[in-house]
Amino acid sequence: MPLIHIQQLAKQLGISARAIRYYEEAGLISPRKQSGNRYRLFDETDRQRLQTVLS
Repeated sequence: MPLIHIQQLAKQLGISARAIRYYEEAGLISPRKQSGNRYRLFDETDRQRLQTVLS
């Protein structure tokens, strides 16, 4: 799976972007940040970890 932005991940998981940011702040996931604009980029590992947390 390619790297995706927070809105794409939120849509895939059916949760809000704010919820994803909360899990990031709690240290459950560590997305990459694009240099220059600091957008969060998520990979398959991040998606699977969030899916586990949500279930």
